[in-house]
Order: sequence, then structure tokens, then C-alpha cells
Amino acid sequence: MFQTRQDREAIRREASQLPRCNDSKRQQSTNKHPSPKTTDSNGFHLLKTIGQGTQGKCELLQRAGDGVIMVRKRTHPRQKSIKMEGNTPREVKILQDTLRPHPRIINLISYNVGKSGELDTYYDYHAGGDLQHHLQPQTGASEGFIWHVFRQMAEALAYLHCGYVRSDPNKSGKMPHKWRPIVHCDLKPDNIFLSAPPTTENPTPDIILGDFGLAVFDQEISGHGAPDYQPPEYPHNTPAADVWALGATIHQMAHGHVPVNYVMPEGYRGTRREWVTDPYSKRVEPLPGGYSEALNRNMMDCLRIRADERVAAYDLLRHIRRDGPRGG
Repeated sequence: MFQTRQDREAIRREASQLPRCNDSKRQQSTNKHPSPKTTDSNGFHLLKTIGQGTQGKCELLQRAGDGVIMVRKRTHPRQKSIKMEGNTPREVKILQDTLRPHPRIINLISYNVGKSGELDTYYDYHAGGDLQHHLQPQTGASEGFIWHVFRQMAEALAYLHCGYVRSDPNKSGKMPHKWRPIVHCDLKPDNIFLSAPPTTENPTPDIILGDFGLAVFDQEISGHGAPDYQPPEYPHNTPAADVWALGATIHQMAHGHVPVNYVMPEGYRGTRREWVTDPYSKRVEPLPGGYSEALNRNMMDCLRIRADERVAAYDLLRHIRRDGPRGG
């Protein structure tokens, strides 16, 4: 969501001072964060800009009426990334009109399109920040935390790809007879959020998939998304591409880097982006010693070079529940 590393560090420092706001329970603000003197026409205090880029910016807001903290993403009208479904932005069509509330999917509170064509979308604020600033490149994340992220992101993809929902851990869950698959297209640590900062008492807070600005129905050839997390079949955006991106995220959590060889061959004439998305740049490494074979096997199933041999999200979730720690 248009965040630099410095932005993410600033958010992490302030996270403990801001109230958690998620789709199950919104809490009123009790922090001492100084409110700006002005309130915009929508009734929000602007607390700070938390990220800015070529596509737009993200801002941390406080609702004047009840003090609830939320995030506003403003996308510039000139951006071709604002895809439409009829008269509705596709991101809104997916999050508000297609998907039902789900614990692993970010909650879209509201949206509006400005007079100049800019798109403002308002989301629940998650005090744990994004996964990127919880990574430990030097040592790798703990196996328990990796399993936790793996399981909950598999739940998100199983819902997006085939509508699978399991609200009761003691039941097998269900899938609708008719479901139009949704492909996220930009799954990466920057777009995975923690509901709260990990603590000794709660080392594994809920994990939420956000930023559906590039998401599509069914499949699409677009070439969008962070190149480092794209599969060998790029630019084909399919459910299998989302699974690769999840495997690349798990690879990064353990190794400290995505499964890409960044050294371009001698004489290569393309750009860095072209090389990173080239099938020959992919370098999948088994998990280092200290991680279990079960975790390694499930990650490798996500990172098969051929898309038709890659595990589907629903099957991945079944395997993780079978092989991973108990508790969900």
C-alpha cells in the first residue's frame, strides 16, 4: 500500500499506542495521539501519511465522531490500475459486492470516487503492521510463526479461489456450487497484515490479506504485481500464480530472500524487471536445516515451476492442516 521501509518502521513504533480496529470489533481511540486542528468533509482527522508512491498514497485517519482509527488509500485518477466492473471499481466490486466478511480478508468500510476521478477506499486499521517488517532476514522466522502465516494465508486463498469457508474448526467446511474465482495478483509481505503486534502472550495474531487493487476475476494476462513474487508463467495471473506468491513469501520468511537469482547472465540485454520475471531467474531452495520436512514439502508444492503441477489453494490448506501444528 505505497509504503517505504521508513514508513513501516514509523507505523511499528506507533502501533502499540493506537487501538486495534478490525472487522469483528471496532474500538474507540484511547491513545494520546494529537489530533490535527482540521477535519475533512468526510469527518476524519488526518493523523499522518503512512505511504506514498506513483499510484497514490495511504493515510492514517481518526474518525471525528467516535475516534476509530482507519486507513484511507487514495489512488490517483490517472492510474490505469483503477479497473472498473461496470460503474464500480473492481477492487470495490470484489471486496464489497462479491466477498462476504472473512477473517483473513481485509474489511472495506466504504469508498468514494472524487470529482477528479480519484478513488478513496477506507479500511480497518491493523495495529500489527505488515508482515514485511516482522521478517528476520538474518535468522529466519520461527517455524511456528511460519506455519501460522502459511495456514491463514492458505485459508484466504482457498476462499478467493473456490469460495471455501470453514467457520467452525470442528467441521469440514463447505464450498459453493458456483463460484467465480478471484485472483489477488499481488500477494507479498507488504500486503499481509497482522491484526496486532506479536507479544509473549499472543505470539501469533490473526493474519489478514489486504490491498486488492490489482485483483481480477477468473484470470488475466496483465503483468501487474511485484515482479519478485511472480511465477515462471508471468504475466499470466491465475490462481496458481497466487499460490506461487504464497510459496515465495514462505521462502522469504525462512531464507531471508525470495526464490530468485538476481544475478543477470553475462550478455543479458533485458531490464532487471524482465530478468526477475524470466522463468530462468527462479531459484527455489529447500528450507535450511532446523525447519521440518513437512514445512519444506508444503512450501515446495507451492513453488513447482509448472503451474499445472502446483498445488491448488484448497488442497494446500488440507495439507497444512494435516502436517502443521494443531489448532485450526
